[in-house]
Amino acid sequence: MDKAAQWRWTVLATALVATIAAIFYPVEEDVSMVTTASQSLPASTKQTVAKAEVAGEQQAPWIATQTDPFAPRGWVAAPPAPAPAAAPMAVATVETAEAPPAPPPPLPYKFVGQMRDGSDTVVYLSLGEQMVLARSGETLDGGYKVAAITASQIEFESVAQGVRQTLPIPTQD
Repeated sequence: MDKAAQWRWTVLATALVATIAAIFYPVEEDVSMVTTASQSLPASTKQTVAKAEVAGEQQAPWIATQTDPFAPRGWVAAPPAPAPAAAPMAVATVETAEAPPAPPPPLPYKFVGQMRDGSDTVVYLSLGEQMVLARSGETLDGGYKVAAITASQIEFESVAQGVRQTLPIPTQD
């Protein structure tokens, strides 16, 4: 074993022996040191220490004895104090405008392709991993009805809400 490894093991063994000695031979605090340290404390802390000494207890000055640190506390702030009564004011009523209806969810369909079947146009749509064939006037499984198919877009109508949405058809070059 080289010198550096021996030195490391010697330092570690010494630290282990010192730790074990500190466990079995604790040092007791000198009460006179606590008294001299309490002379440099603020007045409120000195009163707490004095009360503890009168009661016959020896406590460190940083331990609060009058408050419970584990007392229940609420998260809600205290309600505000009521405003002083003033001259009555005229209260104007404001009519609230109705919120516009929520926009419909985005179309779950994606355009894949189209085919002409005589005078009828058949559109191929993807719904996730599933392929769907759609013709004008058909109701699809996703809750949509195909209202119209033009050369540039497919118009869907939501069966539940009656809202119309369009899906653009990409141009073919």
